[in-house]
Amino acid sequence: MAASLLMGILFAIIHHLYYSYWDSREVASDNQQKWVIRGGTVFAFCFKTALAMGAAVAYTQYLWLSLRAKSHNADRINTMFTVLTNALHFRHLATWTEVPVLAGMAIITWMLPLAAIIAPGTMIVNTVLLDNMQHILVPQFNFDNWQAFGTAAVPFGGFDRADPDLVRLALSSASSESILIIPPPAPNATYSSNFSAPALVCSPVTNQTTYDNVSKAIFEQFANVDEGWSPIFFSWAGDPAQPPAFNSSFVPIVPETVGDSFYQLNIWVYSAAAHQVTDDVFINCILNNATYNVNISTQDSQQQSLQIKRAPSPIPVPYYDGESTLTGDILGETLSYAAVMAAMGHVLAGCIYSDQYGNLVTYSTSITSTGVNKVLLTDPGAGPMKQTATNATMTSTVETIFQNVTMSLLSSDRYTANQSAIAADPARYPPTTVSVAQSANIYVYLRLDLWLAYGIALIFAILCSVLGSSALLHNGLSYTNDFTTILRTTRNPGLDNLVAESEASGADPAPAHTLRGRLLYQRETKEGFAGFMLRGD
Repeated sequence: MAASLLMGILFAIIHHLYYSYWDSREVASDNQQKWVIRGGTVFAFCFKTALAMGAAVAYTQYLWLSLRAKSHNADRINTMFTVLTNALHFRHLATWTEVPVLAGMAIITWMLPLAAIIAPGTMIVNTVLLDNMQHILVPQFNFDNWQAFGTAAVPFGGFDRADPDLVRLALSSASSESILIIPPPAPNATYSSNFSAPALVCSPVTNQTTYDNVSKAIFEQFANVDEGWSPIFFSWAGDPAQPPAFNSSFVPIVPETVGDSFYQLNIWVYSAAAHQVTDDVFINCILNNATYNVNISTQDSQQQSLQIKRAPSPIPVPYYDGESTLTGDILGETLSYAAVMAAMGHVLAGCIYSDQYGNLVTYSTSITSTGVNKVLLTDPGAGPMKQTATNATMTSTVETIFQNVTMSLLSSDRYTANQSAIAADPARYPPTTVSVAQSANIYVYLRLDLWLAYGIALIFAILCSVLGSSALLHNGLSYTNDFTTILRTTRNPGLDNLVAESEASGADPAPAHTLRGRLLYQRETKEGFAGFMLRGD
C-alpha cells in the first residue's frame, strides 16, 4: 500500500514536471500537440493505476477483517468479494449497510480513476500574441521632396502656398482633434522612432504697448465698418505688432496664410475684462525644427496608442527668401516646414466677430471646428462667447493641434519616403526594430486543476491505506483474494453441509440454500479447524 502511494506521488510529480516543461511553449504542429496530450494521459493512467492498486490491497485487508468481525450470508460475501470487478454489486444496499466502511473503500477505489480523466485536460492550447522582433521599414518623413508639400513662387523663388492635399490633411486632423491613423509596418506592431519635424512654439506677447496698439487698431477698424461689430478672435501671420486691415467693402482682410511672412502665427482674443496684456490672450507662435521621440503601437492595423516626446529646445526654421544660400536637404526641409505652417494657417488664421445683431460670424478660419473652440466658447454655438481662454490654455491647444498635424503627415505616403527615396539614400531611411505581435498557439498548463484532481485522489487513497494498514495490524496477517486463499479458508468439513456433492461444479446460479448459508471466518477454533465456518441464522 505504501509503495503504491509513493508510486502515485512520483507519477504526479513527473506529470507536473512534464506539463511545466511544455507550459507557454509554442505549439509546433498538430502532431506534436497530440503527442504532448498523449504523454500526459500516460502519466495520468500510471497515477490512477498506482493508487487503485493500493486501494484494492487496502480493501482486501479490511474485507478479511470484516469477515472475522461477524458472520454474513454467502450471497453477501459474494458481493464483498466481487464488487471491485463489478460495480453493479453496489445495488445490494443491505450488504453495504452491514459494512459501511468497506463500502466506502470500494467506492473510493472505483472513483480514483476520475483523476485520470481530469488530469490530461489540465494542458490546454490558447491563442496568444507573441512578440517577434523584426527589422523593417516604417513610415518616415521625406521633407526633401518639398514639392509634395507646396509650390514655389515663380519667378522669384521662395515659398508660395501649401499643397491642397496638405491643407485637407491639416483640417482633418485639427477637426478630429487627433493624429490620423499611421499605416503600421505590420499588424500589431510596436516601435520607437526618432526624427526631426516641424513644431510650433507659442509664447505670450508680454509687451503692453504692442498689445495696446494691436487692440486699438483692431477695434478702430471694426468701428469704421459698423459700430455694432465687436471683435472676438483674430489670428494672422507675420509680425505680431501688425494686425490685418479692412478693405473698402468692409470685409476684414485676412493676411495671406502663405508666402514669405508665414513663419509666425499670432492669436489675439478679446476679453470683456480690463485690457491688460497679463490678463488677455495674445500669443505669438514661431515655426521651429524639433526632435521627436515617438512610440507607436497598433492593434489589428488600427492605431492604438502614440506617445510623443519633444526635445525641450527646438530650433527656429531659417527664413528663405528665394535668394539665400539654403540648398539641398536644408532647403527642402525649410520649404516643407513652411508648407505645413501654411496649412496650419488655413485652419487658424482669420477672425471671429459678433455683428450688430449679436450673431457670431466666422471669417476665413476653421478654428470653430477644432479644439480651440472648446477654449474660446463656454457653450459652442450658443451665441457670443463668454471669454474663458488664457494664454496657457491657448498656447497648449494650438501647439497640440500643430503637433497632431505634423504626426498626421505619416499617415499619407505623399509625405513619407517611398521606395525610390529609400533606394537613393538607404542610410537615411534605415530599417527600424519593430516588435510584431503575431498570433500563435501555446500550451497552457492549469497547475491548480491538476493538483486539485491529484490532491483529492491522494487524500482518499491515503485514507484507504490507513484503514487497510489498521486492518492488517488487527488481522496480524496479510491476505489476498487469490484462489489459493479461498481454497485454504474453505477446508472446514462442516461446509459440506452447505454445498451438496451435486453442486460442487460451481456453475451458476448458486442454489438458494447455499446463498442463505451464514458464514464466519476464524483463524482458529476449539474444534481445531480454521477458515470459514457455518453458523446458524
